[in-house]
Amino acid sequence: IYLSVSRMFSGGLARLPGLSLVAGVATAEALQASGFDGIRLKWPNDLVVEQGIGLRKLGGLLVEGGGENAGPVRAVLGVGLNVRMPKGQSGHIDQPYIDMAMLAGATPSRNALVASILAHWLPALAQFDAEGLPPFLARYAAFDALAGRDIALHTDTGVQPARALGLAPDGALRVRMDGREQRVHSGEISV
Repeated sequence: IYLSVSRMFSGGLARLPGLSLVAGVATAEALQASGFDGIRLKWPNDLVVEQGIGLRKLGGLLVEGGGENAGPVRAVLGVGLNVRMPKGQSGHIDQPYIDMAMLAGATPSRNALVASILAHWLPALAQFDAEGLPPFLARYAAFDALAGRDIALHTDTGVQPARALGLAPDGALRVRMDGREQRVHSGEISV
């Protein structure tokens, strides 16, 4: 499934980085309400399931936006979910993955999944527009797949070991690295 929604937001471009976290929370809550337990969020934009000794990617979120620095902005949110991977495709995937059919034992209704996601996204986006990221931090923590884990942080300067500590109030990933707590605003994380 690939689903995208376009919406205007107040508050300027500075608020957009938290939007993928909000969409992740709403998507995880929708999937949980649809009977899929074990859905977790891997900062900044992955939906994963812990299986065996690691995390398997179920899907991902993307936000693109533009507008005024201190005025209204338009954002397009997208989510892609692995519903049922065709046989023979696993050789083309470079990371551990899982799909909804594997989780459910049967291919779920794509229409029902989309309806559930939209039913969770729309109120979450309205709440984010009105109140910002703070109301979503505890909800994110309930799905956080990284908090307390040793991770590898991939940046422009290389790969550094760190321990994930959860989200900062601005949506950055808090990590303990080189003996001190730091905030990471971008980068790739592997476990």
